[in-house]
Amino acid sequence: MGALRSWTMLMGVVIVGTLSILSNNALGQSSAASGGQPPVKEIDVAPETFSLGDAAPGWAEKVEMPPEGGNDETAFRLADSQFHVSDAPAVYVRRALIVKDAASLGAAGQLSFSFIPDYQRLHLHKVQIHRGQDVIDKTATSIRFLQRETGFEQGVYSGTVTAAMVVSDLRVGDTLEYDYTLYGQNPVFGGKFVDAASWDGTYPTRLRRVVVTYPDDRAINWRFYSGDRALPVKPKTTNADGRTRLIFEQRSIPGIAPEALTPNDYVAYRWIEFSEFYDWSEVSTWAMGLFQTEPQSATSDAMRQAVEPLRTLASDNDIVARALEFVQSEIRYFSVALGESSHRPRPPETVLEQRYGDCKDKTLLLIAMLRELGIDSHPVLLKIGGGNWLEKVLPSPIVFDHVIVRVTVDGQDYYLDPTRLGQHGRLDRMGQIHEGTQALPVTSNAAAIETIASPNIAELVRSEVAEILTISKLGEAGQLKLKQTWHGVGAEGIRVTRTFVPQSQIMQSLTSAMERRYLGAKLVGEPLVEDDTRRNSITLTATYDIPTPAIERNGNWIIPYMPSNLQGALPVKAAVSRQAPLALPSYPYRAVYSFEAHLPEAVSAVRDPMEQSMKNDIFTFDFRSSFRGNVARAEVDLNLHQDRIETDETAKFVKDVQSLSNSGLGGIVIFKDDIHSGVAAASGFPDVLRARIEEAIEKITETIESGRLKGDDLAGAYISRSNNYEYLDKVDEALADAEMSIKLSPNLWQAHACRGSVYLRSREYEKSIADFSKAIILGDTTTESLKLRGIAKFYAGQLEQAAEDFSQSLATGNVDDKIYSALWLAWTQKRMQKPLPEQIAKYAGENGETSWPRPALAMFAGKMTPDELLAGLESKNGDERHMTLTEGYFYVGQYYMARGDHEMANTYFKKTLDMNVVPYIEHFAAAIELEQLQAKE
Repeated sequence: MGALRSWTMLMGVVIVGTLSILSNNALGQSSAASGGQPPVKEIDVAPETFSLGDAAPGWAEKVEMPPEGGNDETAFRLADSQFHVSDAPAVYVRRALIVKDAASLGAAGQLSFSFIPDYQRLHLHKVQIHRGQDVIDKTATSIRFLQRETGFEQGVYSGTVTAAMVVSDLRVGDTLEYDYTLYGQNPVFGGKFVDAASWDGTYPTRLRRVVVTYPDDRAINWRFYSGDRALPVKPKTTNADGRTRLIFEQRSIPGIAPEALTPNDYVAYRWIEFSEFYDWSEVSTWAMGLFQTEPQSATSDAMRQAVEPLRTLASDNDIVARALEFVQSEIRYFSVALGESSHRPRPPETVLEQRYGDCKDKTLLLIAMLRELGIDSHPVLLKIGGGNWLEKVLPSPIVFDHVIVRVTVDGQDYYLDPTRLGQHGRLDRMGQIHEGTQALPVTSNAAAIETIASPNIAELVRSEVAEILTISKLGEAGQLKLKQTWHGVGAEGIRVTRTFVPQSQIMQSLTSAMERRYLGAKLVGEPLVEDDTRRNSITLTATYDIPTPAIERNGNWIIPYMPSNLQGALPVKAAVSRQAPLALPSYPYRAVYSFEAHLPEAVSAVRDPMEQSMKNDIFTFDFRSSFRGNVARAEVDLNLHQDRIETDETAKFVKDVQSLSNSGLGGIVIFKDDIHSGVAAASGFPDVLRARIEEAIEKITETIESGRLKGDDLAGAYISRSNNYEYLDKVDEALADAEMSIKLSPNLWQAHACRGSVYLRSREYEKSIADFSKAIILGDTTTESLKLRGIAKFYAGQLEQAAEDFSQSLATGNVDDKIYSALWLAWTQKRMQKPLPEQIAKYAGENGETSWPRPALAMFAGKMTPDELLAGLESKNGDERHMTLTEGYFYVGQYYMARGDHEMANTYFKKTLDMNVVPYIEHFAAAIELEQLQAKE
């Protein structure tokens, strides 16, 4: 509301214009700071608004200043604030600061006292220096009156005057004492007393006193705002001459060093607040007197011209959106907040005529326009970034620094901020910067505060970055294509930036951002920007030439990537050793990042998808990577759940975030063995794969025969060779090695799992089940044995028991295990003519628009057809296509088996075998399916 004003005495100077007690924002003031120096000019002050040199008022009690003390820190010996409540309220302030270091001299010797002459009078009683036994009077020091409009660049003119003086000859060891009285309160409060006083500050305080006296027939409420800290003192109460006197007093208060990144509703400095308002309903009634929304006797021509074009729009949604756009774009932001205009909005007709206004002016104008169009709306008071502020403070007008509009359209409430820019289109797609903020509706039935909450907030705070890097030869240049999409608040910010920032500067910023990752990166051409104002999203597509995207390290190669939209979202460094809650500055926020590297054909890796997931009360983090053939992928999804981390949660938060560093996030690694000669690569992926398996068998055999390994290590070598023999269908050799591993280490669960796998491949299901059960008993925590035991039971015809194993794997396994277990559970349930469990839909994703193999789950959940599934896989290239189709054909075969279409199932199981990707479970499982189909015939 322009400059809704109270004032608070912090340790040393009066801060005028602190609507929200400890914030410099005034109601209606822009929340974004601007650069440059605020305009300052020296002015003349009317004699009746400032006086100098007389004694303190008779109602102010003189207290003895505490002694200097023996420590060497600058401190307030005395900080005394005395409030006198009457028809002409006043506050007497006395401070005594002892300066013990040279660094504090500069600030201590420059005093400033701010007041608003429109309704306040400042009386400076004295300024003195105490040096030993000497008292040096500095009251007559030259005083300059400055009009220092600190909010002018933000479009706020308050009329504040500052009486500034420089105290000469102040030395280390001196005590600087001053006292003054400030008379008057903004008449907009209707004579009700509202104010506040800080309790502690940066400097230690040896004696802090706050006194308030008020007539017995007036009820003044008070409350300490101390956060999670204990109430520092309780007041001493006396009564005399028809007045009540509350005295708050405490000695030896330590100084406070505020920590960075604290929540907006957390304040390091405690304070006492006073209010004559009984409850929030009374505050709302007071505000209703300011925002008169009754129809005028005659609508002005300016109002008619503004609303008539809106009457032809098809829906209330469009009408409200266009009216909001008009007020945001056509009425520039500027606040003249003198006297009652700090809170009282100007008439809408005046705002339309002058084409400027602050938040209260714009709010009333929008409400008036909507009223003319038959749409009901009302003002809502809030504190910018306040969170759950209102439930912690006394009901009072001075806790608010902003006002917006609430309107109901088609049964849905929308909170609209007329001071924002860049908002267009559908109301449910507009960004909400006040999400989670408590607010007070200005209505006749406003009995309580309410919280601003958008049902689709996850869509409005979503940021997506997708990068595709193509490299034709390792060690040489590549090209990266970037696609970034902003929604809601992010889109609006980009939209406004494009309006005010030159295109050349934007392009330079894009280049600099990429150069931080890849030295020498250059933007190719101009980026493409697509602005969907209806859905409120902006997509930027850019292409970069990258000189050296892959870095060689001892024959291996590393390709770094950087999830730029995750930067700073989890401020782990700021969470270490904190005394205050840590704010998550990005909340609410959802970031989705993907990186895809298309590598030379000589690169051929066989790595199944790997996932890491972490979910706690603070955030959900999902990381997925895969490397198939010459295509490597990494995907990250971060979703913040709350705006802060309490102090007792920070240690766990740090540990959780640090554990994510083990996920491989940040780089694609190409090992030596992933790179093959051109001749080998040209022979086809199945042949390359078989050659690599045979090579592995040779190397393991050499290691075993060397005699260097003993015990579990030797058993592990036999297990590894058994697995490779199994891939080549050399079952006898595989079984012999598995038996040897058990003989060497009978309590090694991996050895029993190895033999269980061989028995599964050789169709000895009961033996396989027994070995996997043994592995589970011996401690297989990966749930791999649980899943494979389920597969053995599945092919043994024990479908109910198989489903139990798959369900248990879903409940206890990691994310990667869960997806494949979910697939086996899906077709097991289908074969038993049972509905799919809820977990299937959970892991399937929406319409299959997720990374492989989740789309296969979507197929079983009925969200896509087999043809749609295979079409997506056919579009892949190289070895990745070969490996993914192996799985895809098998899953489609299971889909048709569950439907009883054995002919189509037979076709796709044969396609699976034809791909010849021998290490995959799907390969030998397809052979079993074909055998069982043939047996049925």
